[in-house]
Amino acid sequence: MSSFLPAIPAIQHEFQTSSSVAQLTMSLSMISMAIFSLIYGSMADRHGRRPVLLVGVGAAVVGSLASAIAPSIEWAILGRALQAAGSTSGLILTRVIVHDIYGDKRTASVLGYIIAAMTLAPLVGPVIGGVLIEEYSWRYIFYGIALLAFLLWLIILVTLPETRAEGYEHKEKLIPMADYKALLARPETRNYLFYFALSQSTFMAFLGGIPFLIAVYYDFPATLYALFVAPVALGYALGGLLAGRYADRIPHLVLVSGCSWASTFAVFAGILVFAMGVDSIWAICLPAALVSVAIGFASPAAQTEILKAAGRHSGSASGFSSFFQLVVSAAVAQFVGWSATLGPYGVLFTMLACSLAAALLISLTNPKRTKSAYRA
Repeated sequence: MSSFLPAIPAIQHEFQTSSSVAQLTMSLSMISMAIFSLIYGSMADRHGRRPVLLVGVGAAVVGSLASAIAPSIEWAILGRALQAAGSTSGLILTRVIVHDIYGDKRTASVLGYIIAAMTLAPLVGPVIGGVLIEEYSWRYIFYGIALLAFLLWLIILVTLPETRAEGYEHKEKLIPMADYKALLARPETRNYLFYFALSQSTFMAFLGGIPFLIAVYYDFPATLYALFVAPVALGYALGGLLAGRYADRIPHLVLVSGCSWASTFAVFAGILVFAMGVDSIWAICLPAALVSVAIGFASPAAQTEILKAAGRHSGSASGFSSFFQLVVSAAVAQFVGWSATLGPYGVLFTMLACSLAAALLISLTNPKRTKSAYRA
């Protein structure tokens, strides 16, 4: 996704279409990710992690090639949707496989290191995408992703064993609503689900609003975008590294609650800076960097609690948490597109609302009841 973003204007220009139609290459892919989040999780519980991951990564290869050779904008949009649908298997099943291998005690730590590694994508992806567009064509981005996805498919085929526990009874439904209802029925698990969605939406509010503020409100050139966003990505990486080091040493509820309030106070500090008359883009970016540290630190613990509560249905739980997070983030991104027209206050107050809601919900969690989480 990060390497593809710089290609949207080039795709619009080549196919002589409107910006709203070209933007469908992104928005429809988000919808595709949300839908397939539900499907992959339940399929992994039914048929195993390895075969579902092979099918998903294979679909990403086909979707990438379809986009690379697209003769029309419609073809490019469908190719992007297939690519996103396939790639989502990695997002969903990575944490499930980690939980299968490391169990409740070490999952948060391992996921923290994975989060730190994942932040390389928003740092490096746009640079690689921009170079390929300038030197060759936007199509070479998709050729490159197809090659990488195919190599990954081969690695999975050769080296990845099945990690699902033996003796699991297959379910009949593709989307197991009973499992989702069981997760939502328990207040403690529900609070972690809401925290995960709302905390990520705080991050999404920044990402959705900052391009408008850079280009329109502050009238900076687009080339400075990476400068202002880099501290946020690095903050997320730092949070992941902290989680890798300490997430399994601190009670998860204490960690998540503390980070959620730290995130809220960081955004509130940015609002105070503007209220004191300091109109600087760094008054948004630096609080957002602190927010990203808190989210990167706490998210692995929240995800571990969700997986723990689901027992053997961890695939369904992982898929549902991603689906829920994508839906909430999409709504926030749509709202921040309007609120950004109000300037920095619009973006900051949207971030504050998401962060404060996450902090309040997780603070309502009963620490005694989380020790006996629901086992699906």
